[in-house]
Amino acid sequence: MDTDTESKSGVSSEDDYRARVSEAVTNATHVGVSQRIIHVPEDVFNPDDPQIKEDILRMIIQYLQNNDCPVSVMTLQDEANVKMADAHRKVSHVKAMRKSIVEGDWPEVEKLLHKDAFKNEKQFQYQVYKQIFLELVEKHEFQKAFTYLTKRLKPLESRQSHPEEFRDLCYLLTCKSVHDATSFKGWDGLRGNSREGLLETFSAIFENDQSRLPTPGSMPPGRLLTLLHQAVAYQIEFSRYHPKIKPKVDTLLSDYTCLVLPNAPQHTLAGHR
Repeated sequence: MDTDTESKSGVSSEDDYRARVSEAVTNATHVGVSQRIIHVPEDVFNPDDPQIKEDILRMIIQYLQNNDCPVSVMTLQDEANVKMADAHRKVSHVKAMRKSIVEGDWPEVEKLLHKDAFKNEKQFQYQVYKQIFLELVEKHEFQKAFTYLTKRLKPLESRQSHPEEFRDLCYLLTCKSVHDATSFKGWDGLRGNSREGLLETFSAIFENDQSRLPTPGSMPPGRLLTLLHQAVAYQIEFSRYHPKIKPKVDTLLSDYTCLVLPNAPQHTLAGHR
């Protein structure tokens, strides 16, 4: 009986030992080598740049063409052409706005303010209406100025440059000169540079000219696959180990990682006594 008990106990201890070793190997970690990663700042590569977006679409279209997907190519080209047309239209409106402000063509300016390039630019709208209002006051066209004040400027009062500005705009309806109001003593009038100053203040809007439109350019054959090859080569080069046997990458849905055997203990197991 005692011998059988010892035998069963020994088998049980051995099974337990093997289970603990198996668990330790499963949970083992590799130390000593860190994975290198190169971070590219956004000022080097900006995926939101219109030219980059255009390039990505063209590479996808090229890949679909090479893989006999004509319906997908036509659909994507149609969508891309619509976006391109919208971009050209926006640039055209921006150029027209610049020209109209400089020339004082305010009816045309008001039409353009409802276009996509400007309809959400509330601060710009306020400043444009303020410019029109001040010019009307300077020409003593107070009835038109009053209409602009109530219908155009009042709804945008929260966009005023400082807390006293809108009050001074109202005060100007009773004044002989724009300079009678404290907020506008430095306004240089129709013969000055107030219109150019308005454009300069909102230069970010008017930088969207023809030079910022995507340019077609030439594209090498198989450009998308070339970039994917480069990405895979980078991942292999900067992996923890360089295997002697050439690795095979069978998915692009996750980064390449090589098989790494554990080289450091995570648990120390006590043996038999």
